[in-house]
Amino acid sequence: MPIPLTPSRRIRRALSGLPGALAFAAADGLPLAEERPVRLGDALATARDRERDGWTLVVDADDAPLGWVGVGRLYASEIGSEVTTDLLDLGGTLASIDGTLREALDAALSSPSGRGVVVDQVGRLAGTVTPSQVLERIERHASLRHQCAANATAAAMGSLPGHDLIEDPR
Repeated sequence: MPIPLTPSRRIRRALSGLPGALAFAAADGLPLAEERPVRLGDALATARDRERDGWTLVVDADDAPLGWVGVGRLYASEIGSEVTTDLLDLGGTLASIDGTLREALDAALSSPSGRGVVVDQVGRLAGTVTPSQVLERIERHASLRHQCAANATAAAMGSLPGHDLIEDPR
């Protein structure tokens, strides 16, 4: 009976094909989900309306991410009527939109919401990405690297015409 491919096994399997390459593989083209963030001072009712999967992202006046507010805190009666810094869960790292797959995976895995926050070049919210989206890209990248290596070997041995080489699908 095969062993089920759990998320941690899937991560190890995907990363095993990329010794060191993950740190340099570009994250460009990752599908980013649009968040509906709130700002400090917004009404908790607004934050509740914008909640997705139990979490609402909070940004500052310049749209720079500050943290997440969990649904439990959004409905707690003793917390007041607006979003404040003491409600924020500050866990998680940020990934740059022009960063690497390693940064995107770290942001997604370290986020309390399970959605990694991606920012643009000036630190404004660009969107979010899930671990499964990053892993899919890592697996595709690893597969492409293996195919290119096999094609290069075959071409060097004269068994593969140059026009049959695999092209980068990005």
